Amino acid sequence: MSILSLVNILRLDLVKPHFSKNLLKDIGAILRKKEFLAFNLCILLNGVCLGVLWHYLVWYLTVIGGSRFLCGMVETVQCFVGEIPCMFFSGWVIKKIGYFNVLTLSLACYCTRFFWYSHLSNPWLVLPVECLSGITYGLFYPAVSSYAKLSAKPGTEVTTQAVLFATHDGLGGGIGCVLAGFGFDILGGQRTFFFLSVFAGCGTILSIILHLSTRGRKGSLDVTS
Repeated sequence: MSILSLVNILRLDLVKPHFSKNLLKDIGAILRKKEFLAFNLCILLNGVCLGVLWHYLVWYLTVIGGSRFLCGMVETVQCFVGEIPCMFFSGWVIKKIGYFNVLTLSLACYCTRFFWYSHLSNPWLVLPVECLSGITYGLFYPAVSSYAKLSAKPGTEVTTQAVLFATHDGLGGGIGCVLAGFGFDILGGQRTFFFLSVFAGCGTILSIILHLSTRGRKGSLDVTS
């Protein structure tokens, strides 16, 4: 599959990239923008939630009696029912609701998923809610990638994107993994997921507040449509 991907890339008409002569200065200017900082904070909250799912969802399902086949079905539903369809329509959705609202919607879906997990008794009932991965991954990642390009100065697009994804996958994912580990040891799986649903719900409210407070302000980025 990797070879097929490389062949496909070789056939693309790629544009020669431009490089910033003052990379640190340009990146520093972006990082000082209020909207970018607010957007990055919401990305961090999403990363915390994703870190929990990456490392603990399958483990939790096996604890409550889920089979290995079920764990494979979870990944299948996430990918083919949720993520791939949402990626196809991500451009249209982002254009309709805006980048910041995608992050807010993603946090709301995490809240729903965690609350659902906290009340699971039959592990097979996890499958219906896994379609929400289409929003938390299939819609979220294109939104972050395109936002990075629009908010970056010419020649800093890749570095800006790296900053956002390092916040999400690295810092946020790591924090989520550690917090969930303590929670599972001290509180158990169901109570941990319940408190995580409260966390994601509060994050949803915070995302709405940050969006409203930075939209249209002087010194913000012109990508809030």
